[in-house]
Amino acid sequence: SFKPLLENSLGQGQTNLLVGDVKQSIYRWRGGEMKLLLSQVEDEIGKDSIQLENLDTNFRSLPNIINFNNALFKALPKAMEQVLSDSYGVEDPQILSKAYSDSFQEISPKKAKSEFKGKVKLEFIDPKDEEEDSKFDEIVLEKLPDLVMELQDHGYQLEDIAFLVRSKSHGEAIADRMMSHAAKHPDSTYSFDVLSDESMFLNKAASVKALISGFNYLHNPADKVQYKTMWYYLAVLMDAPIDHELFALDKMPTFLEEQVKLFAEKEILMLQLPLMEALEELIKVLGLMELGLEKAYISGFKEAVYDFTSNNRADLSGFLEWWEINQTKRTVKIPEGHNAMRILTIHKSKGLQFKVVVMPFLKWTIFDTGKGNVVWSPFEDQEKGLSAIIPLTLNGDLADSDFSDTYAEEATMAYLDSLNMLYVALTRAEDVFIGFIPYKEKIGSQNYMEIQLQQLIHSHTDPESDLSLASYYDTESKVFEFGRWPEKREKTLHSKKSPDLRWAYKNWAEVLTLKKYAVDFSIEGMEQRKKQKFGLIVHEILELSADKASALQNLQSFYFEGRLNEEEKQLVGRQLEHLFTDPLFASWFGTKGILLAEQGILLPGGKQKRPDRIILNDEEALIVDFKTGEAQSRYANQVREYMDLVSKLSQKPTKGYLCYLETGVIEEVYA
Repeated sequence: SFKPLLENSLGQGQTNLLVGDVKQSIYRWRGGEMKLLLSQVEDEIGKDSIQLENLDTNFRSLPNIINFNNALFKALPKAMEQVLSDSYGVEDPQILSKAYSDSFQEISPKKAKSEFKGKVKLEFIDPKDEEEDSKFDEIVLEKLPDLVMELQDHGYQLEDIAFLVRSKSHGEAIADRMMSHAAKHPDSTYSFDVLSDESMFLNKAASVKALISGFNYLHNPADKVQYKTMWYYLAVLMDAPIDHELFALDKMPTFLEEQVKLFAEKEILMLQLPLMEALEELIKVLGLMELGLEKAYISGFKEAVYDFTSNNRADLSGFLEWWEINQTKRTVKIPEGHNAMRILTIHKSKGLQFKVVVMPFLKWTIFDTGKGNVVWSPFEDQEKGLSAIIPLTLNGDLADSDFSDTYAEEATMAYLDSLNMLYVALTRAEDVFIGFIPYKEKIGSQNYMEIQLQQLIHSHTDPESDLSLASYYDTESKVFEFGRWPEKREKTLHSKKSPDLRWAYKNWAEVLTLKKYAVDFSIEGMEQRKKQKFGLIVHEILELSADKASALQNLQSFYFEGRLNEEEKQLVGRQLEHLFTDPLFASWFGTKGILLAEQGILLPGGKQKRPDRIILNDEEALIVDFKTGEAQSRYANQVREYMDLVSKLSQKPTKGYLCYLETGVIEEVYA
């Protein structure tokens, strides 16, 4: 799409700027093509038309972070290329070295002056167990709370810390461990709050499980398991004893008697209500808000129900089907700026930076052929003269087939993908990077990121550089540690009180009020309509009239035009006579001053204010506003505003009056 635009622009002598970093191309699975900036643009546009500029100064990270990355990404591409040649038969795997030929970064002058030079710590853990993956994960999760406390001791706030993971399940495990540790140590001076779109799934919350079970029971009252499940999760939230009585069909614990009774009373009502209102009633029946727990999860579930009702028929059956499919996609949304540790995938972290980056599970298969992914490969049959592009299931069998080139290409790109993934993760850190890596005593296949790192850290030496990674690795503790903590850095404590979540729901039936008069054809409604019409007719006649005589004449005109019948004409006429018997009212008509009826006052910005009547005498200005209906306090403020405007325009003292046309009551308004 851009190529013809670029060619046209270049043809007109214009300069175009393309910005990107091949080393951060981690979206090949979404169709991202890292070769574009690596070589394809140069090949298609022409090298003579292109000027390459490498921005090689890192303004983000401290010196030790940069030096570590420089050493690692100088050596790791070559090591991976060796694996590609030996294990996958790739003839020319130089694309990795080419992509990382400009990976060396300079330290910014400001960061170079920092007292703290930064820290990189990689801890290799030997599970010594048959189930190495699960054992390793559990060991790391046990270490994380202590690590978080250590970081806080060194002066880092929770918002300075980010955990990077590759899978949502790992993010979920970290969040669970932090929250459970905080729950077990409520009096701790340390905080363990986490913020993650990847891990805090709604369907894990007991409150949401209770609500879903309640909905399932309402949908199918014959399913007593769902009924009991609802009360079980409520009991969990109440921290009540879980015993046989809770699960028996003919019994119910005494501590739930009130809720069970209320549920029975509201059951039919909840089935009749729209889905959102049924949810609110169920929350109220179970008393979830009174418990004060998991409000964020409940709020997130309400949002999920609202999203469903916005785009679908708001029926219970449809929602339960939708939830079954989408429950693993809905998480608690916490606003940015919250002082909490971030848990996010490497892909989501791209473009961000954090003072401390922790990768608890720094391990993955580099070229994974076990997922059954499909690749499209060109194919030519020389004998039949056919050429086509065909889909292939990616597995090891392709290595010994006619599609070995395709297999080798996929292996190369998978290794470049993994290298880029590691690069993005390691370059997010400003001050500290900490990683936990499984240790392998016996090394078999080298198709694992942890093996690549283990071999490199153990044996890396670089005569051209001052930094040799192997010299910072302790073979006994199996820990690589580069950089020291600053000597003086005090822990700062912040208040741990969380802000109260706003919960403003009220049943619509409780907030509705009946209008005083029904706008219908009942006796009360008809009387109100007559009264309203009567006041409006009197108001309109007075607007058009300069004195009493013209008011009566206008009344006659209204009658002839058919706007009033004989009875209404008599009624309005009597009211006009009554109004004019008041000397103050009569003084507003037929005076010697200047009469301005419905005269607009233009305000800055183009808006207007329009009093019913302005009378300008030699000594003063009078403002009169006619009203129909009942008296209201805001009317006086309105007249005061008119008085202020007229006073400024006329440079005269002003008086203001409110006149209620149905009753004839006149109120003077004081400034």
